[in-house]
This record gives sequence, structure tokens and C-alpha cells, in this order.
Amino acid sequence: MAVLVAPLVHLLHDHSDLTPDEALWKHFLPRMLAFMVAGAIVFGGVAAIRNWLKQRP
Repeated sequence: MAVLVAPLVHLLHDHSDLTPDEALWKHFLPRMLAFMVAGAIVFGGVAAIRNWLKQRP
């Protein structure tokens, strides 16, 4: 999920004031990490809720 969303967000911003290295290290990679962590939390929560609902009597 993060592999799809982070590049899209990155491409939609104006990076004219950043060098290519700054755009990668200060903009793209932190956002990629944030999207990966958020996606893992969301999908983990959904899986936990589904498992809890399946195990209920």
C-alpha cells in the first residue's frame, strides 16, 4: 500500500526548492516510512477485529 501511495503523494508536491537528494531523503523516504507504519497499524487492527469477530460464540 505504501509503495503505491507515497510515490503518488511525492509526485503531487512541488520540489523546485529541493535538490534531488533532499527531495529523496527529507521528503520521500520519511513519507514512505510513515505510510508503511500507518498501513501496518490499520491492516493489523482490521485483522485483529476480524479474528475477534470470528471467535465470538
